[in-house]
Amino acid sequence: MAEYFSDDLCALKSDPSITGLVTRTWHDVSPTPLDADGDYFMHKDFPGHLRLQVKRTRQLPKGYATLEVDKLGMMELLVREDDLVLIDRHFSRGDVVKRNPLDPESGTVIGSFTASTLQPSFAIFKDELSSQTKFVGLESSPISQVEMHDLARFQKYSPGDLVVYHDWLGTIEHVHERVIVALDEGGVVMVSDADYVEEIIRLPRTLSLVYEKFNGDAQGNHLAVPAKPCHHGQKVRIASKVLSKSRWLLGSYKRHMKTQGVVINVLCDLAEIDWRVHRAHGGSTSDTSIKPDRFMHMDPVEGRMPFSTYDLSRHPSLDHLAVSPSFVSAGENVRLRDAKTAEIKYGCHLESIAQRPVLSMPWTTYAPFEGSVLLAQVTSTTSTVKIRWQDDGITEEPSSSIFPYDEVDDHDVWPGELVSRKDQEESYDNPSYEKLIRTRAIGVVQSVNAVERVALVRWYDSADITITGEGHDRFVRSDSYLGKITDEITEVSVFEVEAHEAINRRRGDTVYITASKSGQEGSRGQCQQVTQNEDDWYGEVVDLLLDGHVLVRLGGLDNVRDVACSVLDLVVVSSADDDTTETDSLDTDMCDDEHVMNRSSLISGSTRHLAETAVEYDGSSPSNPGSDEEDQWMTDSNSDTESPIQAPSPQRPETTAMSTTKRGSKSLTSHLNGFSYSGCSEEPQGGDGASPQPSTAPIPFEILDGVCPQHTFGADSDGKSGKWLKTVLREHQILRSSLPDGVYVRTWESSLEFMRVLIVGPSGTPYALAPFLFDIHLNKNFPYRAPSVFFHSWTNGIGRVNPNLYEDGKVCLSLLGTWSSEKDNEEWVPLKSSILQIIVSLLGLVLVKEPFYNEAGFEALQGTERSKHTSALYSEKAFVLSRRFVSHAMETLPAGFDGIIRWLYSPSSNGPCMLQTVLEDCRIFLEVGSLASSDQTLQNLQQYLDKYCIPLPRLSQGALLLLRKTMPDLESLFNDAIKFAANGRESQVKKPDSMEL
Repeated sequence: MAEYFSDDLCALKSDPSITGLVTRTWHDVSPTPLDADGDYFMHKDFPGHLRLQVKRTRQLPKGYATLEVDKLGMMELLVREDDLVLIDRHFSRGDVVKRNPLDPESGTVIGSFTASTLQPSFAIFKDELSSQTKFVGLESSPISQVEMHDLARFQKYSPGDLVVYHDWLGTIEHVHERVIVALDEGGVVMVSDADYVEEIIRLPRTLSLVYEKFNGDAQGNHLAVPAKPCHHGQKVRIASKVLSKSRWLLGSYKRHMKTQGVVINVLCDLAEIDWRVHRAHGGSTSDTSIKPDRFMHMDPVEGRMPFSTYDLSRHPSLDHLAVSPSFVSAGENVRLRDAKTAEIKYGCHLESIAQRPVLSMPWTTYAPFEGSVLLAQVTSTTSTVKIRWQDDGITEEPSSSIFPYDEVDDHDVWPGELVSRKDQEESYDNPSYEKLIRTRAIGVVQSVNAVERVALVRWYDSADITITGEGHDRFVRSDSYLGKITDEITEVSVFEVEAHEAINRRRGDTVYITASKSGQEGSRGQCQQVTQNEDDWYGEVVDLLLDGHVLVRLGGLDNVRDVACSVLDLVVVSSADDDTTETDSLDTDMCDDEHVMNRSSLISGSTRHLAETAVEYDGSSPSNPGSDEEDQWMTDSNSDTESPIQAPSPQRPETTAMSTTKRGSKSLTSHLNGFSYSGCSEEPQGGDGASPQPSTAPIPFEILDGVCPQHTFGADSDGKSGKWLKTVLREHQILRSSLPDGVYVRTWESSLEFMRVLIVGPSGTPYALAPFLFDIHLNKNFPYRAPSVFFHSWTNGIGRVNPNLYEDGKVCLSLLGTWSSEKDNEEWVPLKSSILQIIVSLLGLVLVKEPFYNEAGFEALQGTERSKHTSALYSEKAFVLSRRFVSHAMETLPAGFDGIIRWLYSPSSNGPCMLQTVLEDCRIFLEVGSLASSDQTLQNLQQYLDKYCIPLPRLSQGALLLLRKTMPDLESLFNDAIKFAANGRESQVKKPDSMEL
């Protein structure tokens, strides 16, 4: 199946003359639903069941995309991806790309060049004999291979433009336009609002299309669509009631006159501007510190706005970092910068082109342009991109051969980025800010080995950086500095460094240069060659240099030039990622970024019968947990799943605290199917002086004596009602009889509102054999509100071990209300949802075979070629990080599970002694990672990779670096346990107070 991406220029295989830009696809990471009030086209043979599905869900079926087609008035056409052919692919500066979706190496676009095919449509020129301005429609053959530097945008002002007004920088958010139309019946009228103008579209006869609305269908050969954005030469019609009230420049309104005409000019008379930053230095000659008005009007005499726009298409004369302007794209209307250039360079002589005269009239105030102007529509493009790859190589490639890399791995870095060593970061809270991160180990990435996941980093000698804030709102504190760059270059694992957003600038960012530090050595940095002239204090980031500087293009100068600046001297005005970042839309009670989601797929293995289990309350609590009123409680499967899921049998025998059944050992073996435990004793080895441990397999659920000693949510029990207590006891009963294999739950007799859950990572996942610890708090509103859940992350700042499990303890599940779900059956249902549901979700929906697809929006990518490698890298990280969990759990022995941890992992217990298996497997991975790996070892490696579901030929060197740092702790714990076992007693590991949970 072919895969296309947003902004791809494609044509229909059945009719190559029908071209358009892809606007959305079925595999988009953050899919935009079809507008419920919008219109779109589909072929008349579009499958009926899919047509109904689209109308119901407003989402694209698998294998489909929408194409914005100019011949359909820029409306969307629903089409199969297999029915499209790629013509060109557009990239912007800073886009991350790959040669192939399965290629481990990625790169960053640093330049591009586009040659266009134009269809001349309209001309405006002055007739020297009559001194009249002529407006004519053009009918000629297309002009091919027009260079991007010879084109200009036909609009003077558009939303998103960077504007400058005295000492202020801002961006246009909205423009109000008036449209001047030459009517077919004579006369020229100015329409007060472009919203009143419609474009008349003649549908292509080569296509059998259905015009679809969400509230009905319509068919026909003509279609009226909104004309925005209006452009010169556009054929439009105006509502009669609007025409009668409009301003007439020539002629006057007549009843029953035809309202069709041609647009001859578009005037922006009002712009709404978000003023973002003021030039903060003493060089300003006037007091302009007061923010300008948000709404600015066109000067009626000069016919232009009082501000100037920043032209991103301007560049130095000798430039290898030029980028194709966004307006050089198929379907866009452009003008040639110089009509003489059009004649000489492209042989486009106005006199030789067939003309359709529209109007001749004196033109002063409303003249659209000075001199002769040739307007055309871009019908096709051919682009070449210049890419800096992770190995620091630079190549030029046809853009159609390159693929966008949207699912960037959390640990990807690129040359020129500033990174911090995670193990030398200090993180703490501050009353003034949510969080502070201080680091003194800052370096510049020189190159990256994408296969081995290692990077060469050049370090600063005396950096001291403090980062404040949260999420995308983080920034560098003003007393931070970088110092001098040294010649020291070392190789590090990409897992050990962090490219903090606050200390990096992205190619394509619009920035202003803080003049207090510009041009001089300061505590923050140094900006070279800036002279603080009128327009040299702002520009665009065009490249990242290997000495740590950022190359900024000063496009506001008459002679555009590039300067190298310290990243600490640059403040972002408009980010290259602004169109994809939404930091204010999330609920404060939700997780702080959209990186997590619930997966609704069925659970395989030992938990498949519990995937959608829900405990339904009848609204009252039984007076006796063991009474006949138990029949009022029932389990209920989700009716929306693909197949019915049965609840566990209520007749299952209850396991008491004194039980000596082998059930626990047998079920754990099933849970860890595929792992051998040879070398483990079948009989208890504890002797005199041995620490307390289960003589047999631990029971899954137990109420311990006393008060919870350590718990995230506290240790003191608040007074609860009798009804609440009965509800909790009922939860205990369900957990005692229905816990999945490999799960242990403990609570305390005097702290029943606190629970602690230990989950052993299931087989067939990267988490196999690793312990995962969760704290649960049943608040006084339980079960009407979901409990609070905290995850004990033991990754030491390396990163999340799972998209749903955050390093700060957040657990993101729609069942907990920490993730917004569109499905009602995934949310907490009072008197029906249960603790068992939460545990089953953690085991079967979180600790899964391919955790990468738990990222928000990534579920649609499952099974696609483009995501396989990134998913494999995530699984590699999950495996390596979870090995640390084994050593941490054995060193700290979490309260309530000390005996269970020993029984599970210690080689001196009568349990499965999983520590030995963990060590043996890790040694295999490390041996294969060495250059002296034998053929036999390489041959046997695949079974170990398959066991942990890591679809890679071997672990990368970056992952092995982390694994080597974990091995000494694992080996020490194993040797200590063997030593104590030889003396006839179990190893006891002293827990430092700082590590107690």
